[in-house]
Amino acid sequence: MDAGPRQDRQGTLGNQEVVERMRLAGLASDESAESEREQAPTSRDRPTVADVVFARGNDATPDKMGEVRARLRVIASNWGLPFADDQVRLANDVAGRRIQLTWPSAWGGAPQIVDIPSSFQAIEARMAVAVARAASGWALLAADTQGRLEALLGGEVNLLSRACRYELRSLRGAPSWGTMSAADQAKALEGLLTDRRARPGIASEPVSATAAEHVLSGPILAPSHAFRGSTADADRYALTFTDGQVVTILAPHAPDPTLHAHTVAQVVVAVAKLPVASRSRVKTVTLNPVTNPEDAFWAAQYDQAGFHSYMTAGVGGDVTIYPDKTSIPSQGVMNQSLIHETGHTWSYQVWGQDTTKGGWVAWRAAMASDVVAVSNYAVNDIAEDVAETVQIYRSTLGGPAHAEYAALVPARWSILTEQLK
Repeated sequence: MDAGPRQDRQGTLGNQEVVERMRLAGLASDESAESEREQAPTSRDRPTVADVVFARGNDATPDKMGEVRARLRVIASNWGLPFADDQVRLANDVAGRRIQLTWPSAWGGAPQIVDIPSSFQAIEARMAVAVARAASGWALLAADTQGRLEALLGGEVNLLSRACRYELRSLRGAPSWGTMSAADQAKALEGLLTDRRARPGIASEPVSATAAEHVLSGPILAPSHAFRGSTADADRYALTFTDGQVVTILAPHAPDPTLHAHTVAQVVVAVAKLPVASRSRVKTVTLNPVTNPEDAFWAAQYDQAGFHSYMTAGVGGDVTIYPDKTSIPSQGVMNQSLIHETGHTWSYQVWGQDTTKGGWVAWRAAMASDVVAVSNYAVNDIAEDVAETVQIYRSTLGGPAHAEYAALVPARWSILTEQLK
């Protein structure tokens, strides 16, 4: 059986609704591309002097240095911080040729990342913390609030921190910021912990896992298969992994050419990139031939005209992916959404479907302790908070963003570290 109307639909359908709204606003693709670049920065020991590097070897050219200077001028101006061109220089010594910045003390502490990704988010992370600390209201904040804000603003690679920085930069750039009382500035800073504008719409950290080895067999024709909202011939595939797990994939034998739908090959990639613990929760993935017949009901339920279902997941491990009349998400979003779905399945299988009992109680306490939520979609209800946090936990595992989230939502991270084995 499915996890239930609220958990099943609101968890996955609403998630995609947010994706589509972000895409229309031109945000989803930019965020995804930038986060892909930042997931694997070069890791080096911090040098004795607080220098950061923007290019090395043949990439370290005078033209590139000019580009770096121009970008830093704009970024520093946006944050109201000083910058001088001569702080960026070409260096060529035993460490090799590079474009290097001597870190300005007015920007706060130097970033952990030495080789700066092209988004410059690591630079803005330190600037944001410096600006927050310099605000007249900073001293009025409780110590634990200051710590949360420093972790949130100072995350160098994660998307939640980036969203929070953008909101702080907007606040600081408003004419009213300079005339605010210390108490009002303190209130505005503390508000960053819970403000919807300071969070991404959905958890969309790229999946860092490599695809597991697998063999796809089939198709075998399954006549008159009972899809959701339609009975039609299906092609049945078996996706077998070297650890012995077999995931069944069902697809319409004759898909509707007027609908946009994922392919079996895309399903294979998404399932193969699932972390093993997530993949173990999946039994069947179905590419439905028609849109979700319950869309109209949920559009009314959520008061969202044109509501469209993307994925639903049953407590037993059956995932259904629906076509769309206009477009479908990218492979990257599909990979992320499938992990989100396994978060639902895992939580209901392990804790039960009554969210007032068992492990749900500890999770609710963790939410209160952390204060911060990982996305706007996560605040819809506790089930979505779990699924969104699981998506981030498993997507970033092994990458630098994982440790940053551990500082942002430590109580939730502790539960997942203990239970997602």
